Amino acid sequence: MTEKPTGEEFPIVMGKLFEHMKGQTIKENLIEFAKSVNTLCFEYPDLGKSFYLTVSPEGELIQSAEAPEKVDCTVSMSTDTNHSIMMGETTQVKAFMTGKLKIRGINPMKLQQILPKLGPLDEYYKKALDEVRGS
Repeated sequence: MTEKPTGEEFPIVMGKLFEHMKGQTIKENLIEFAKSVNTLCFEYPDLGKSFYLTVSPEGELIQSAEAPEKVDCTVSMSTDTNHSIMMGETTQVKAFMTGKLKIRGINPMKLQQILPKLGPLDEYYKKALDEVRGS
């Protein structure tokens, strides 16, 4: 089992995950995603950090640590839960049903339908983690 990123590694891993997403996600999928959600916040209370992902109607991805004026959806979880989901140790549905993952601003079922349009987030995460650790 791969260890979760440390508090220092986590923001770097997320930045690299977003880079992979930006470089590899199909633009048509991003345009489709933007029809439901323009700005998504990934909130990690255990770190006291949030990461923002904005998808323009033209399918451009913009990642930021600064809060934009409007957030359509917030996904809140601990870094442990994030790691468990990304490594396939649990699912988003299980995490949501047990209260470990909280979603605000959009119906959770809708988010589950559109999130795959961002690409294989688990693969991007594992690749980013390997890059940060020099594997």
